[in-house]
Amino acid sequence: MTKLQKKSVNINNTEIDSFKLRIPYTLVEVIDSRLEGTKTTWLNETSEVLKEFKDNALLIKENGVSIRFGVETIPIDSRGNSSTYVTILINSKLLTDRYLEGITKDNIDVVYNEIMSKNVVKFRLQDMFEGFCTDIDFKTDTEINKVGFNELIKYFKSNAKESSDEGKGCRVFKQHNNNGIQFSNRATTKFKTNPFWKLYHKGVELEFNSLEFNETYLKGIDTKNRIRFEYAIKNNKHLKSLGIESNTLSHLLNLDEATKKRILSETIKIHLIGNMKVLKVKEGIAPMDELLHNLITMQMNGEKSYSKIRDFILSTFTDKVAKSRCKSKLDGIYNNYIKGSKEDVSTKEIADVLDLIGVQTEIG
Repeated sequence: MTKLQKKSVNINNTEIDSFKLRIPYTLVEVIDSRLEGTKTTWLNETSEVLKEFKDNALLIKENGVSIRFGVETIPIDSRGNSSTYVTILINSKLLTDRYLEGITKDNIDVVYNEIMSKNVVKFRLQDMFEGFCTDIDFKTDTEINKVGFNELIKYFKSNAKESSDEGKGCRVFKQHNNNGIQFSNRATTKFKTNPFWKLYHKGVELEFNSLEFNETYLKGIDTKNRIRFEYAIKNNKHLKSLGIESNTLSHLLNLDEATKKRILSETIKIHLIGNMKVLKVKEGIAPMDELLHNLITMQMNGEKSYSKIRDFILSTFTDKVAKSRCKSKLDGIYNNYIKGSKEDVSTKEIADVLDLIGVQTEIG
C-alpha cells in the first residue's frame, strides 16, 4: 500500500527563519557552567567580534537541530559603558515537525520550551519577548516545478545588475545538493545598496544537507517542489532603514505580512534591472502581426503573462466593436505563433512567483 504524502505547509507566507537573540545577563539563570567559557567582548558597536561567536559558542546538537549559546559584552554608548548579555542563535528547526511554518507568534512558545529543555539557561518567556534581535533571516516558501525553478534562476541572472566589485552581483550555484542564486553576502555592511538575499531549492537542501532532520521530523511531507527566498536583516540600524523602529523579538513577531513582503520585494529589486531579449522572426506572418507578436513576446520575456498583456493593450478602448476585433487579432497571434512556446510556458510557470515577491515589472 502506497503511503500518502502530507501536503506542504505554510506556502507563500513570509516568516522568521533564524535570528540572534540577546537577553540581559542579569535576567538569566546559568545552569550549564560551560557557558561561562564562551565570553566574547566587542571593541565597539560596529566592530567585528573579537572571537567569532559561532566558533566560541556552546553548541548543543541533536537530531539535526543545532542551537548555540554564548555570553557577550557589548558597548552601549561612546563613553565606554557596556552591557553583558546571554546570546542565543535560534533557528526554526527548533520547531521540529513544525519547521516549515517558520517562527511566528503562534509557535514561539515551542521554541522557548525547546531552549529550556537544553538545560543551559533559564529565563522567562516575557524576557525572551523583550530580548534584542540581530542577524535576522526571513524566509518565503512557495512551490514550482523543476522547469519553472530553472527559469526563475535564468530570469534573476539575466536581469541582475552587473558589477565587478567583490561581493556584488549574483552567484548561481548548481550542484546536486544545492541549487539556487545568491546576491551579495551575509557579511555585507552595505545593506541599503547591496543587501543579501538568495533563492534556493528547499526540497533539495532538505534531502541532501538536512537529511537527519528531514528523516526525523518531516517524513511524509512533500517538499519536492518547495523553493525558498531568504533575506537577511543585519542589525537595528538596518531595521530602522526599512522603517522598523524596534528590534525586540515581540515587535518582529508582530510585523504584518505586507511589511515583510515589502522588504522582500525592495531587497530583491535593488539588484535587478530591466532586460530585453532577442526575438526570433516568425515565418509567414504579416508585417503588422509580426510587430504585435514581437511586442507581446518582449513583454512575456519580462515575465508578464499573455492575459495581462492583452488586458493592458485593450484597457483604453471605449468602442466595444473595435475592442472585440483587436482582442480577436491578439488572440489569433497568440494562438498561432506563441501559445505553447517556451516563452508562453515559462511565463505561466513563474508569473505567480514573481507576483508573490512583488518584482514584476509594469507594462507601459
